[in-house]
Amino acid sequence: MSLKCQIGIHNWDGCVCTLCHTKRDKLHDWSADCEECSTCGKSRREFHRWDYDKCSVCGKERDRNLLGSFTDPRDGHEYKTIRIGKQVWMAENLAWLPDVSSQQTGSDTEIHRYVYGFEGTDIEAAKANPNFAKFGVLYNWPAAIESCPEGWHLPDDEEWIILEEFEGMKHLDAERKNVGDRSSGSAGSKLKSGSAWGADDDSLNTHGFTALPGGYRGFDGGFFDLGDYASFWSATLGNEPEYAWARYLDHHCRGVFRTNYGYKRGGFSVRCVKNF
Repeated sequence: MSLKCQIGIHNWDGCVCTLCHTKRDKLHDWSADCEECSTCGKSRREFHRWDYDKCSVCGKERDRNLLGSFTDPRDGHEYKTIRIGKQVWMAENLAWLPDVSSQQTGSDTEIHRYVYGFEGTDIEAAKANPNFAKFGVLYNWPAAIESCPEGWHLPDDEEWIILEEFEGMKHLDAERKNVGDRSSGSAGSKLKSGSAWGADDDSLNTHGFTALPGGYRGFDGGFFDLGDYASFWSATLGNEPEYAWARYLDHHCRGVFRTNYGYKRGGFSVRCVKNF
């Protein structure tokens, strides 16, 4: 190492000293492409914070061959879709709302649909709530199981596991239940929208699932954790008649919580997966 370098006077070419080859990691410029420093060409993986179709940091676009759309013939609502592995998912929460219930009304056998923060039974008023446009509808399990449009369905527990393993979760971790957030592979971070969870969250949205923190309706009523928590139903029944399998994503947690104790009377988001 030259004397200049020893006393801290480097001869920088981009992000590397030409005399001693020291790299100055803190001075990389990732603004044009989160994967490559525009000054020296250094590469790094999985630093994009993807929205549905592009990185919210550098603007790089996702592969267009993976993107699609579907218009629900029941109400004309258009959904973004995304191919993840061999599955095609809606990249938005389901927003089918033929009726709406007050958060005080619940059942594990009768159908109820809710809009976070809305009180009443007026459908058009519920749709005017800004949470409807951003986060869609919260469904109890009887509503969730029948609300996906023709050609689509509520994913079962195994289909969720396929998605989680594609996102990098280890198989042994994917099979665990009711034991925390199953953090291998940071699958939860890879499912979360890159911009909706806040700058301090490790959300990456690697393959475009675009999970949103839409909160939930508690099994005894009330709305909770908008902006911090996402909850999704599966079609698989739990161990007791009042339960079904579900998935949770939490702010700051990199994994996915899997439980067979999702109260059917609660209100969770729905993501539909395409029939094959």
